[in-house]
Amino acid sequence: MNEGKKLLYTIIADVLDKLSSLDESPLFCDDINLPELYIKICNNEDNFYQVTDAVIDHIIASASIKNSTSFKQNAKKARDLLIGKKDYNLKVNLKDEERAAIRTFIKNLGKIINDIDQDIIHKNSRIESIQNLKKRIDNHQIITDFPLIEYVTLSYDELNYDKNMLIVIKFINEFNLNLMNIKKKNAPAFDIQMIKRPKLDLEIKEILDKLEINIKDIPNYLISEIKNCNKQDFLDTYYTIRKNKAENGGILHFIDKGNKFIKLLILLYATKDSIKGVIESVSHDNYIDISVLKKIITYIPNVLLCKNNAYYRPRYQDYIKNINYLKSLNIKYPVLMERTPLFLLSNPEILSYTLDYMSNLGADKKDIINRCYKTLSLTPSLLIENTEVMIKHNISLKDFFAPSNVNYNLLKMHDLDKKLTYIENQSEFKGKTLTCEILNKIIISKVYREAMTGGVNWEDNQ
Repeated sequence: MNEGKKLLYTIIADVLDKLSSLDESPLFCDDINLPELYIKICNNEDNFYQVTDAVIDHIIASASIKNSTSFKQNAKKARDLLIGKKDYNLKVNLKDEERAAIRTFIKNLGKIINDIDQDIIHKNSRIESIQNLKKRIDNHQIITDFPLIEYVTLSYDELNYDKNMLIVIKFINEFNLNLMNIKKKNAPAFDIQMIKRPKLDLEIKEILDKLEINIKDIPNYLISEIKNCNKQDFLDTYYTIRKNKAENGGILHFIDKGNKFIKLLILLYATKDSIKGVIESVSHDNYIDISVLKKIITYIPNVLLCKNNAYYRPRYQDYIKNINYLKSLNIKYPVLMERTPLFLLSNPEILSYTLDYMSNLGADKKDIINRCYKTLSLTPSLLIENTEVMIKHNISLKDFFAPSNVNYNLLKMHDLDKKLTYIENQSEFKGKTLTCEILNKIIISKVYREAMTGGVNWEDNQ
């Protein structure tokens, strides 16, 4: 078996096993799913009627709420009034203190949810996505969910992430190209079961012929998409990308000749406006950064896609929001693109929220992006979690985020609470002032020593 395929199967099995073993009880209180409740109330405060006494008590017990007795009374009043509105169509006008109680509830419920491991919150959806990834490999279907690939590879082995990622990505690239170039006699079963394939519009077929895309090599589900697409959009997109100059939308010559699959997706799910929007995003002073544009088209071509569809998530809007946000912070996005192109596919709302949260604690947003870009892209909740762990262990965030500190390793470590607790309980460190730099050295030294002998123990055996 191909080394990359074997490694990816191992990674998938390991991560599925880890996710399956996670305890989901932190997500629930009184049989209510707290993240789902949070979303419902944020979308419409009338949904506060679903809150039970036990959930209100849970909020009080888990958060530092001033005048908790008053909060509890006003929260219950608001809840009961909204039950009346829902069940009996009563006309309800909540008082200021009752609305304030709902806002306090939302704020503190959000903090509770932020403290829950993201893998627990998204356990079921991540398991489903990973299982679908394995099915796509087994069924010889194109793989495009690269953020998921990054996530599982990082979860499997953080220390060897870069090495493993190179092996896996090499396999996926070869896997996808082989599928696009496969001969009909070797095509997967799903692609030869149709005895008669539908006839395509002559103009569209002519364009596919010019791009050397053989209809016989196109999977049935994409044949259906071509058959039902907006013909004028398809033609407009083609005549845009075939132009000679990038400033006019001409990007076809930047796409590898053999990568017919990407060409087809662009024709189906991009538009001339989304293509020009991406080009403009890397332009300044009437100059297009061709080097960056090529990297985008090569590594994250799905940022060109803007049309909703059943198969490939369009990422154009996410990309535009992220690139504009980086520019507003004077971040050198070409450098970031070189380091990790997938950063630009981050959820912009989560990215903005995380950086605002860190900024309120004294961090410089620019420093967080430049020093934690990989964590910020894949597990942003870890940054928030670790700042709270540092506060818990009396580590000065003012000193940590000071310009003089350039080592942000503590902020990116998994199980930081367990590691700091272990260190504090060791007699050799008791009574000593441990700076961030010293703590980092202690942790790294311990990992290096014990990893050589089979595993790192963070349990206190004293």
